[in-house]
Amino acid sequence: MERLSKLSLEVKTIAPLHGLVWKYDPKLIVELYVKWARAIPEVNKVVVFYNSMYGNIDAAISFILNGLERHNAQIKVFKFTDAIQSSISGLIGEVIDSKGIVIGSSTYNSDIFQQ
Repeated sequence: MERLSKLSLEVKTIAPLHGLVWKYDPKLIVELYVKWARAIPEVNKVVVFYNSMYGNIDAAISFILNGLERHNAQIKVFKFTDAIQSSISGLIGEVIDSKGIVIGSSTYNSDIFQQ
């Protein structure tokens, strides 16, 4: 990106090998690529993901969320239970630029419960 910026070219379209072709506001897309490549986190963004079998982790996460809200955190929550399955791709997309990550996991027979 630095080499490209030194050429002083006007970027009109971004056409990656796969994915969307960006014709409108390519400057924004270039800025996002640079931000992601440099792993610059969003200010106060915290991603919380957890599972809960009997509600105990739900209670602990609720306590943590209340504390994060008091500190004006931008919170993204992903819950994984037998009834709720958040988007894994959504989780990965949010973790990339988060300032903090909170993980809550149930245990079963002294090990992490795998769903």
